[in-house]
Amino acid sequence: RDVDLNVIVENGNKKWNEKISFNIKERELNKKEKEKLEKDVEEYLDKTILGKNKDYQNIKEDLFLPNTIPDTDISLKWTYDQDYISEDGKINNLGLKEDINTEIMVEAQYKNWMHEYNYPIIIRGKEFNEQQAIMGSIKKEIDNKLKESLTKEKVKLPEKVEDFKIRYSLEEENKNNLDLILIVSMLAVLPIYWHQKVKKDIEKRNQQMLLDYPEIISKIMLLLGAGLSFRMSIERITKDYDKRKNRGGKIRFAYEELSILLQEMKDGISEHIAIEKFGKRCKLIPYLRFSSLMSQNLKKGAEGIIGILEKESMDAMLERKNKVLQLGEIAGTKLLVPMVIMLVIVISLIMIPAFMSF
Repeated sequence: RDVDLNVIVENGNKKWNEKISFNIKERELNKKEKEKLEKDVEEYLDKTILGKNKDYQNIKEDLFLPNTIPDTDISLKWTYDQDYISEDGKINNLGLKEDINTEIMVEAQYKNWMHEYNYPIIIRGKEFNEQQAIMGSIKKEIDNKLKESLTKEKVKLPEKVEDFKIRYSLEEENKNNLDLILIVSMLAVLPIYWHQKVKKDIEKRNQQMLLDYPEIISKIMLLLGAGLSFRMSIERITKDYDKRKNRGGKIRFAYEELSILLQEMKDGISEHIAIEKFGKRCKLIPYLRFSSLMSQNLKKGAEGIIGILEKESMDAMLERKNKVLQLGEIAGTKLLVPMVIMLVIVISLIMIPAFMSF
C-alpha cells in the first residue's frame, strides 16, 4: 500500500522537511511458513475431498470441492474431468457400466505461495433404480423436444414415456397454493386466538377489580365518616390514584372507572345516575351492590350509610382473603409440573452415574 512520510532533516543551523511517498508490499512467506502451509492444506483436503466416500479408489458419492479454505485467505482452483464431475463436486455415475480412472488436481494459492495437489481417483458406476431410470428418460425426451422446437412459439411436452403417463405443473403454482393454504389457515385461526385473548384480558380485569374492591370501599367509608360528601370523596380518591400513576404506578381498572364516574358528575349528570352507570360498567356483583346502596342513599338520604359500608367492607375483605387463597392454590398447581420435571432431572443425575459404574 502507498505510504506518505514527512521527513525532517537537521544539521546545525540547517533544517528542512520534505514529504516522501513509497509503496509497502505485503509481507511474503518464508520457506518454513510455506512448508507448514503446504502440510496444513494437504491435511485439510485429505479430510474433506472424499465427502461420504471411503477412499479414492471407490468414488460413488459426491465429492466436496470448496473454492476456499474456511477462516483463511487460501484460494483453491480445481481441475477435473467435466464429463463425470460437475462444478459442485457432483459425480455423474448413474448407469455407468465401466469404471473411470481419472484425476483431480487442485491449485492452492496464498500470497507468494502456490502448490498443486494431485488425487488419482476411480469412479465406480451407480445403478439406476426404477424411478431414476424413468426420470432420466423423461428428461432426455424433454431435452429432445426443446431442441426440435427452437424456432416454435410453443413446445409440446411428452405425455407418455414407456408405459408411464406424465402430467406437468409449474413449481411456482405449488408454492402459491401452499401460501394460499397458509393464509386461509391463519385467517381461520385468528378469530379463535383473538376471542381467547379478549376473554383472558377480561378475566384479568375482573380479578384485579375484585381485589381492589375492599380498598375502595374502605377509603369511601373513611372519607364519608370524616365529613366529606360522596363527590368530594371520589375526587380525593381519584386524585391520589392519578399521582401514583404519574409516578409510574400500574393502571387499576376500578380506579379508572371511578375517574369516569367523577367526570360524569362534573359534566352535570346527577350523582345517583352516575353511580348506577358506574355499577353497570363494572359488571361485577360487589360493585353493583355498592352502586345500589349509594344510589338509594343519595336519592332518599337514608341514615346509617357509614355502618352499611363498614359491614360491606368487612365482607369484601373476607371475600378477598378467600380469593387470594384460591389464587395461591392455582399458582401452586401450576408450579407442580416444573417441580416434577426438576425432581426427575435430579433423580436422573443421581441414578445414571450409579448404573454406569456397574
